[in-house]
Amino acid sequence: MFLKWQKEYDVGHTVIDYDHRNLCNLINALHRDTHAGLTPEKITNAYNMLVEYVKEHFARKEELFLNSDYPDTKKHIDQHRRIEKRVQLGATLYSRVPDEFDTDEFLEFLKRWLTHHILETDQGYLPYIQNTEDEKKKDGA
Repeated sequence: MFLKWQKEYDVGHTVIDYDHRNLCNLINALHRDTHAGLTPEKITNAYNMLVEYVKEHFARKEELFLNSDYPDTKKHIDQHRRIEKRVQLGATLYSRVPDEFDTDEFLEFLKRWLTHHILETDQGYLPYIQNTEDEKKKDGA
């Protein structure tokens, strides 16, 4: 397994943890598919699935940010757009020139990004979204 899920990757938010596990699974599937000798078309499908899930994950997180008092919302959303572009670029480059694209380097980028994203970047907003959700529970929302 390329990227092994570890308990320390759980951030304590059900939806976000679910998304992070799915991102890990999609990265592992891309790794598996590229090393199994599948056709470029099938590998392109794996890239496209990852691109779409990254967008969906970021949209869910951004909704949480916008419904909280998280002070770095704009900065974090800007980071999301940069990552989305980089993941999309990787998928596009692979689909155009699969024999020239360094998938292993791209997979290493994805692995570094996801683990840093979970262990460091995401830690900053968790107290804000948790506080917002706690307040909603108190108010009966």
